Amino acid sequence: MLDIVYVIGTSIMRKCSKILHVIPGLGCGGAERQLVELVKALDKSLYESVICCLKYRGDRADEAEDNGIRVISLAEHRWGYLGTVITLARLYATEQPDIVHAWLFTGNTYSRLAALLSGTSPVLIAAERQVEDWKKGPYLWLDNLLAPFTDLILANSEAVRAFVKRTVRLRSGQCQVIYNGLDLARFDAGRAEAEVQRVREELGLEGGTLVVGTVANLTPHKNYPNFLQAAQRVKAAQPGVRFVIVGEGPLREELEQMADRLGLGNDVLFLGRRMDVPVLMSLFNVFVLASDREGFANVILEAMAAGKPVVATDVGGNAEAILEGQTGFLVPPGDPQALAEAIVRLLKDKDLAREMGERGRRRVEREFTLARMVQQTEAVYETLLRQKGVQV
Repeated sequence: MLDIVYVIGTSIMRKCSKILHVIPGLGCGGAERQLVELVKALDKSLYESVICCLKYRGDRADEAEDNGIRVISLAEHRWGYLGTVITLARLYATEQPDIVHAWLFTGNTYSRLAALLSGTSPVLIAAERQVEDWKKGPYLWLDNLLAPFTDLILANSEAVRAFVKRTVRLRSGQCQVIYNGLDLARFDAGRAEAEVQRVREELGLEGGTLVVGTVANLTPHKNYPNFLQAAQRVKAAQPGVRFVIVGEGPLREELEQMADRLGLGNDVLFLGRRMDVPVLMSLFNVFVLASDREGFANVILEAMAAGKPVVATDVGGNAEAILEGQTGFLVPPGDPQALAEAIVRLLKDKDLAREMGERGRRRVEREFTLARMVQQTEAVYETLLRQKGVQV
């Protein structure tokens, strides 16, 4: 009994550490989803999470708040770069976070400059999510300037860690990998048939229609022209296939015009931003990601969790998610012919597609669960707090 009382008492007395997450905004990207899933799942008896959006709130801010997470937006403070850093430094002084966990280049840069300006000394974590080979000159200079003041850089794939190590001078062990994690329940196979049928009817997809789908923002590095050129070849080899594009972005009008020029017409459905991605995934026979660069594409895990075979370009951490020839196919980036051949192979060989989908689901269950990501992140927090001398 004494032992039990001691354990309970220790738990009650243990300090709740405050974590301030700094991110440009809570939009519909993969990093934003991972952040919201993380703060929802962290042990709230040990960690109080606050999210600071630097530029905009975004669609996921309401989801975070609905789950008891406080969201602070600095979007109204349009005082330029320096003004935002000063405002964030004042926020540190007010909030007194034990940990600042920043996300993406803007979040990583502002958060560390603000920490230096504020005079506070929280644990500083910078989350790198992409192989950002666009970074040149001043961007890399900033990364290298701020690296010595950073306790840890968290990468979401070995490919991202390798990129960071190539471009930033790091201490030994300063960059660590924690893979993205997925809430598998969202993609359970036993979805209500009525729900699936409703969406199928909404999209005009008859029961036997073969569907090739992709989910990604309509931005340059997702290389949708590669996808559409592959779709044209797939259509020639497998008439009757429909192509579903889920996502929104600045290239939509241009891509719709390209689809018309390629003679795809009504064969391509541009659905824009959707909140029912798990249902849409259930309609796909093959999932495709045609990007030029990636860090570790969360949507690949989602497709695998939905039991779908994946065809993706061999960039970034895609090869760490997909087991080539087992859960999907990897093809060279910018090669629509190779992309089309892999898609057609899976459309024609239903047994192979089914087996790949089943193996993909099992792989996510083993390697990429939300629980695993949360456990590893909490372990990082605890280790860094101890190193800072914070009692945990």
